[in-house]
Amino acid sequence: MKNLSIFASALCLYGLMATPIGNLAGIKTMPVAAQTVNGFNVKEVRYGQGGMFQQQPDGSWLEKNRDGQFTFQETNRDEWSVYLVKSDGARVQLDLFKKEIILNGSNKLYDILSSSATSSISQSSTPRNAATRTPTLPQNDANQPVSTEPLPGKQCVYNNGLYVLTVDWFDPATIIYTGGNTKDFSNYEMTEDPHSSENITLGYSSCTNVKNRVAVVRIVGHDIANEGIVIAAGAVTGIVTGAAGAFACVATAGTGCPAAAAVVGVATSAAVSATGLALPDIEEIAYLGSPGTEKYLDVSGTLWTVKTSQTVPLSRSRNAFLEDPIVRGAANFITDGDPGPKSITFNNQSGYVAKMTVIYHEYKDFGNGVIVTLPVVKSSGDLPLGFSRHVDIPENIADIPITVSITGTATIKSDIYSTTIPANFRGNKCFKTWATIFDAKAGTCN
Repeated sequence: MKNLSIFASALCLYGLMATPIGNLAGIKTMPVAAQTVNGFNVKEVRYGQGGMFQQQPDGSWLEKNRDGQFTFQETNRDEWSVYLVKSDGARVQLDLFKKEIILNGSNKLYDILSSSATSSISQSSTPRNAATRTPTLPQNDANQPVSTEPLPGKQCVYNNGLYVLTVDWFDPATIIYTGGNTKDFSNYEMTEDPHSSENITLGYSSCTNVKNRVAVVRIVGHDIANEGIVIAAGAVTGIVTGAAGAFACVATAGTGCPAAAAVVGVATSAAVSATGLALPDIEEIAYLGSPGTEKYLDVSGTLWTVKTSQTVPLSRSRNAFLEDPIVRGAANFITDGDPGPKSITFNNQSGYVAKMTVIYHEYKDFGNGVIVTLPVVKSSGDLPLGFSRHVDIPENIADIPITVSITGTATIKSDIYSTTIPANFRGNKCFKTWATIFDAKAGTCN
């Protein structure tokens, strides 16, 4: 990890929207506004057929056209745009750079014919978010202000793939984008450790009871060629805007920050200091973004065809055995009944075939007072993903520790795990495998 202090004259705060990383790579950074009329001082915008947006003395905006008059509230300004929202939730961006009026972040409504820093009506107050003040953050999909503090809600990442995922949940604004290629995860830093972190195998979810955390999702032990990742339509991935949460983009006067529509909120204060640590294991990252609060973020596919999508609502409970044809054939994880009173269970949660071997010792009486201990070898057999098997251990065995070893088939390292347990243990001991053929892992089930 690198420890870096970044000083700049501006801090760009990013919300997270449903736009794939690849779609942002070609977007140019907007130049800093230097013209007389800009996003910070504009008060009137005119478009075709006599239509106009006009700021009112109370800070609200009034749209006038041949269909009538409509009132909007201002939510944010940056160098080139004013962001408005109507009571029905419709979001409008007055983009002076593109000379367009944009609906809900992507739909062009009109071309801007002219703009003015003065209004044809009397202004009795300075507009909110004027250049003398730091603008508020962009609004999210629910038209609630983006917050740099955790907000109550729910986000979930669901593992629907043949690998183990590590999901790190970061609090808002603790992930910093430092400029450069948005698909290069070395250009992101963290100012704090994750709020929480956990590993999830196929059919399991990692959730947080906050609606604006940032998820960094890794495939354990696998170096991912990021350009090979397939991003399904509608997936929320990378630097995006429209969901609650924020990246901080540190740059000089706004330059170097990727400028997707409706994302940039520039602080006009003095120099900003931020200390960030590089994200660890960036070669394993499959996703970096905010999963949103309405649907699971599904990570699926194989090591070579990683996919993300969002189609299943959070209100629905998940069952991999019903959803996924890969594991549908397994009725449940326990495939051979209940474990015995003294038993060892092996559970394969990995993307490869694995086997557990158990060795214990029994006394053998050969007569004439000759009693020796002989090893007894039992195996779970080769088990695919999603299967478990129990190995029963007799009550009366030699007082020699029992050896448990786990091996993988076609894994880079065939000997994955080995341990011993006392011969006089009672109950059930459980061991499992996870991760990939490149970095196979095993341990206890707890």
